[in-house]
Amino acid sequence: MTAVSTILGYLLFMYIIVGEPILGVQLSRWLSRKVAADSAARTRYYQLTLLVQWVWMAMIAVILIPVEAPLAAIGLRLWKPEAWLLSAVVLALLGGAVAVMAFVPKVRAFLQQRTRPASPLHPTTAAERGWHAAALLSAAFCEGMLYLGFFWFFIERHFPGVPPLFVIVAATVIYGTSRMSTGSGELLETAFTGLALAMLYFFSGSLLLPIFVRLLFSVREIFLLKPIQPDQRGA
Repeated sequence: MTAVSTILGYLLFMYIIVGEPILGVQLSRWLSRKVAADSAARTRYYQLTLLVQWVWMAMIAVILIPVEAPLAAIGLRLWKPEAWLLSAVVLALLGGAVAVMAFVPKVRAFLQQRTRPASPLHPTTAAERGWHAAALLSAAFCEGMLYLGFFWFFIERHFPGVPPLFVIVAATVIYGTSRMSTGSGELLETAFTGLALAMLYFFSGSLLLPIFVRLLFSVREIFLLKPIQPDQRGA
């Protein structure tokens, strides 16, 4: 690896561990202060989230320039032959559950009633929902690339011999702490999600499976947003 890609790699690695939790907390506090007085605050928050996500991708692309077979190195390859059944079962079950929620209004309404109260991060207008959905769908790919693909790649390149179990646990903790701003309940939920995605990556040998699963989670979250009130539709 070149000096530039190595430096960028260490910077991004440190950002994952320290920078992202701090940035998330600061942005959440900023939004909580602004949202009551600034109707465009949430939209700017979602736009900034998208920008940050794709800055990650640009950095990863530069880091991978000198790497042989960069897509495979970062995990963008087909899963192992022995993992096809696992992949099919996981995607079928989750895809079926999301499809039922999306196309059966009673099921969706039932689940919406049992979701946690809305936070300042949740959209309240139709325009905000568009940006919120874009940020969620983008996160399915970008977070998989950052917290699994890049993290695993960096550990293997710079700390060879680290046991996979340690990498899985570390990825779980780091993914969980990236949601420090959302409270302990969602932090634990995110950590468990991170554990499941890391295990899918390890057993399948491919980043595609956890990205698809994370995408289904994002779609589920979009559908579970409570309906916008009539007086907010034009906002």
